Amino acid sequence: MPPTAGARRSNDAWVQALRSTGPEATIVQGELQALVRGALGKALGAQGIDDATLDDLTQIAVLQILQKLERFEGRSRFTTWAYSVALRAALTELRKAGVAPGSTEDSAAALDVEAPDADPGRPAEREEVVAALHRAIEEDLTEKQRAAILGELSGRAPGDLAHELGTNRNALYKLLFDARGRLRDALEAAGISDDEVREAFGL
Repeated sequence: MPPTAGARRSNDAWVQALRSTGPEATIVQGELQALVRGALGKALGAQGIDDATLDDLTQIAVLQILQKLERFEGRSRFTTWAYSVALRAALTELRKAGVAPGSTEDSAAALDVEAPDADPGRPAEREEVVAALHRAIEEDLTEKQRAAILGELSGRAPGDLAHELGTNRNALYKLLFDARGRLRDALEAAGISDDEVREAFGL
């Protein structure tokens, strides 16, 4: 079965297959590994990671997914949950090695702050939104837009952020406006509305 077929497997089918033993488990774990490697390759592409490192990160991520399988509650697609676990595992490893400012680690840190009024009963929904935001920031923004939006999310003052980016406030506001528009379009394309984002973060 090709890796793309695994993406269409139901949540229950994923979990049951990964809990099984024998040839079926080996095949499904191989599909999961291929899906995770592809997702991490896209999310971390800006880091200049070589194939060997990507392979190592994939192995670590798949192990984390298997170890946390009991935590999957089925309130989002299994692959969405798995991508979120994989990205966190990969970022943890990259953090140990050190990641440059404006990178995926910054997007994770900026998006990983629990909203004070967030409903703890919606962790899977929030994971799905966060995973979509990670992908949108890494795949749909220019390098300068990414730096601007991450700076804003991390709480930098507009004047300081404009100086860091070598621009002025008016240009920064235009940069942020365009970045937010691209993120909104990317989330809508992923089937996530503004209301769902606000609900996931308790806004």
